[in-house]
Amino acid sequence: MHSRCEPVGLFIRALSDALFPSLCYGCGVLLSTRCRILCPTCTTALQVLDAADPLYLLARERLSADGLVDDLVSLFRFEKGHELQILLHELKYRGSASIGRWLGEQVGNAVRGLMPPDRFDAIIPVPLHVAKKRERGFNQSEQIARGMGRALGLRVRPDVVRRVRHTPTQTALDSDERKANMEGAFAVPPRRLQDIGERGFLLVDDVITTGATLCACAAALRCAGARLIVACSVGIADLRNL
Repeated sequence: MHSRCEPVGLFIRALSDALFPSLCYGCGVLLSTRCRILCPTCTTALQVLDAADPLYLLARERLSADGLVDDLVSLFRFEKGHELQILLHELKYRGSASIGRWLGEQVGNAVRGLMPPDRFDAIIPVPLHVAKKRERGFNQSEQIARGMGRALGLRVRPDVVRRVRHTPTQTALDSDERKANMEGAFAVPPRRLQDIGERGFLLVDDVITTGATLCACAAALRCAGARLIVACSVGIADLRNL
């Protein structure tokens, strides 16, 4: 039996769509009811990475070199001025959480196509330092993780790793400098150690450049006894294009 409130809900939704139509974040065109976030043209323009792409292989090699990360799932090439940068800018600096969750759903679907979700106990977003989170108001990686959790049916745990050192921005640093900058930046609080040992995790960041941030976060999880860590990101950036 349909609820009596259902027609009212449909009316409100239709009114909202009429007053505040959804526009493509990439080009601004009016979206059809079948589209979310991007129009078909801008969705097609996203530069998909496959497992044989040199950029993907380099990122995977860097992440797994020290045995901290077991595997990598990443979807798109990140380049300045392209559709993915536009989306992540809206997410990161304008708080468009719906973008993060939509991107997370895409990553989650990719994970499901590559490995059984039941290998993992939870999804962990790379945390922001408390000062940075207070300044921004939210963690963009957590929004992506929420979308992944919805796609995979896994719990999101933003509480099991903390950023204990406020690091300078990585933008102007090379690979070695980024690695040194991130050393010791993360830790698992003592009260959360019991939630880590012998468990598997999807570790999520928005964009991978050198992998230094994910490796430092993975190191904290390994020290706490994590059994399996698969790094996930929406995109991978080439330092030469930044």
